[in-house]
Amino acid sequence: MILAHSKREQEAGHTMRKDLGVRDLTSFGIAAIIGAGIFSTIGNAAAAGGPAVSLLFVFSAIACGFSALCYAQF
Repeated sequence: MILAHSKREQEAGHTMRKDLGVRDLTSFGIAAIIGAGIFSTIGNAAAAGGPAVSLLFVFSAIACGFSALCYAQF
C-alpha cells in the first residue's frame, strides 16, 4: 500500500529532495558525538576539575569539531 502510494507520487511528479549539505552533516555529527552525555557528566566534571572545566569544554569542542568535519567527509 505504501509502495503503491509512493509510485503514484513519483508518476505525478511529486518527489522529495534528498540532499544534505556540509552544515547539515556537521550539525548531525556534533549532535551524535555530544548526545546526552554532556548533561549527565557535567556535574561530576565540575566537581573534579574545578575552574579548569571551561578550558576542558573548549578543548572538547575543538576535538568534536574535527570529528564532525571527518564525519562530513571533508
